[in-house]
This record gives sequence, structure tokens and C-alpha cells, in this order.
Amino acid sequence: MTNFELILDNAGGIQLQADSGFIGHFDIDRMAELAESVSEIMSGAEPGVDDWGSMGEECRIEYDNEAESAGQYRWISGSVVFATVGDIEELEDFLSNVSSDSLRDFYEKLFAIRNKAFLQQ
Repeated sequence: MTNFELILDNAGGIQLQADSGFIGHFDIDRMAELAESVSEIMSGAEPGVDDWGSMGEECRIEYDNEAESAGQYRWISGSVVFATVGDIEELEDFLSNVSSDSLRDFYEKLFAIRNKAFLQQ
């Protein structure tokens, strides 16, 4: 499985960066697409630099504690996303505590995709 991270920016966008080289930026209107991409990674897809319209390594954002402390960016590791998706019993309670509109929308869509896949098994 490809490791990945989500980087939330202070303008409401979320950047998906996979260790396999894929980098994509999704604005608030593209959270369904982001959720689908993350779900595919969670299911074993390993997107590379030529997949899903990757932006390439020059757009990679490296972790910066000062930028995160200043509220410019927030990093969420793929392991946190996996743990969150696998551990939520009360989705509404969880979503009500998510402060970012784009992150809330992303999780809502990701849960719907993963739940649908689970029910089809």
C-alpha cells in the first residue's frame, strides 16, 4: 500500500501526496474526487507521477512546523485517515468536531464510498 498524506491549506484546498510520486491538489469543489482517489489508495492502488493528473515533484510540500503553527498548512498522515475511517462509530459526532469545511466534506464523501464498498462485499 502506498503511504500518503493530506495537506490542508488555509484557503480550503487539500493536497494529496503519495510516496509513489503522485501529487494532486483539490479545491473545495473537488472533495468527491479526492475522496475517490484516497479510497482507491486505501484499496491498494499505487498512483504514480503519471496517474490521475499528478502535478509532479516540484509541487511537493515538505512538512514545515512553522507553517503549520502559523495556520498556513495542516498535515494529516495516511495512517491517521485509515485509523479514522476504521474507528468511527458515530459519524455525525465526528464530523461535527471537524473544523475545516473541506476536510469535513472529504471525510463525509470518503465514508460514503468506503461504506458502499463494504456493503457490496
